[in-house]
Amino acid sequence: MKKNCLLLVIGLLLQMTSFGQEVPQEQKVVITKIAATWCPPCGGTAWDNFDIINDTYAGKAVILTAHPSRSSQLHSPEAIDFSANLPQAFGQPLFYLNRSKYTTNNIIPNTETAISEAVTTSPMANTGILATIKDNTLTVDAKVKFFQEGDGEYYLSLLIIEDGVIEQQANRGSTASHKRVLRSSLMGGTFGQEIANGVIAVDTEFNFSDSKELAADWNTENLEVAAIIWQKIDGVYEFVNAHVENVSFSTGLNILETTGVQLSVMPTILKETTTISIAAPITFNKVNIAVFNTAGQQVQTVFSGPLNNGLHTFSIDRSKLVTSGIYFLQVESKGSVISQKLVVE
Repeated sequence: MKKNCLLLVIGLLLQMTSFGQEVPQEQKVVITKIAATWCPPCGGTAWDNFDIINDTYAGKAVILTAHPSRSSQLHSPEAIDFSANLPQAFGQPLFYLNRSKYTTNNIIPNTETAISEAVTTSPMANTGILATIKDNTLTVDAKVKFFQEGDGEYYLSLLIIEDGVIEQQANRGSTASHKRVLRSSLMGGTFGQEIANGVIAVDTEFNFSDSKELAADWNTENLEVAAIIWQKIDGVYEFVNAHVENVSFSTGLNILETTGVQLSVMPTILKETTTISIAAPITFNKVNIAVFNTAGQQVQTVFSGPLNNGLHTFSIDRSKLVTSGIYFLQVESKGSVISQKLVVE
C-alpha cells in the first residue's frame, strides 16, 4: 500500500513538473481578420486598420488573420474551418471580435470597447501554454483551469500563428509583411480536443500535450501559439476564452544545430577564393557570417541579414585576409554558433 501511495505521489509530481505553466485568470478577446492575398480591398483600409489593431492591442488580445480562400497564397485548412464557424463569413475583408462581425470602418472603436469590457469580466476558464521548439519540432504543453463552474461540452484549440509573413498582397506589392497569419493547428484539428462534457467543478484542471513538425517556410522566430476554449452548442463552437504565448527554443540548445543547418566550405585551403554553402531548413530573422583570426578578432564580414530556408552560397575574398595561417568561419544566429576552420596560404 505504501509503495502504491509513493508511486502515486511521484506520478503527481511528474505531472506537476510537466504541466507547471501558470494559467492566467483573465478574459481576452479574439480579433480575427478574414483576408486573401488576391483581394484589393484587403490591402487597402482594412490593411491599415489591422496594422493599428496589432500595434495597439498586441498583448491585450489574441489576434489572427485567416485566409479561407483556396486561391490565397496564405490559405490553410484551419482558416476554412475557423471562418466557417463565424456567422456570415462570406467574402473579404471581414473583421470579427470573438464571433461578432464588424466592418472595416467600425472595427477599431468596437475593438477598444470589447477589450475594455473583457478586462472587467471574470473568466470562466483559461489556458496556460508552454510552447518550445527542439529538433525542428514544436511541442506545446497546455493546462486548462476552470475558475467558475462549467456545464456543457468544452473544447480546446491550439492554433499556430506566424507574424510577419512575407507574401504578395493586392494593393501592397509582392513583399508585403502579413500580420499574424493562421498557419496550422495541433491536437488533431482547428477545434482541437474535447476538454470535458458535463458539469465541471471550480478549480478543475485538464492537461494536454501535442507536437508538430515545423514547415520549412515558417519563420520559427515569429511563431505564436493561441489557445482558445470553446463551448460546443448545437454544432457551433461558441467562444469562451483565449490566451496566446510566443514560441521559444529549448534552453541551452544550439538553434543552428537543432534546426539542422548545414555548413560546407570548399576548398578549406584558401588560395584565392572559397565558396561557403549553407543549407537552412527554416527561416532565420538574422544570421551573421564572418571570418575570425586565431586571436578571436573579426577580420571579414561575409554576410549579415535575414536568411530564408533553402541553399545559400557566399564567397571569401583572400585579398582581404592580410596574413596566411589559420582562420575560422563562423555562422551565428541569436547567440548560437557553428564554425569551420580555414587554412589561408
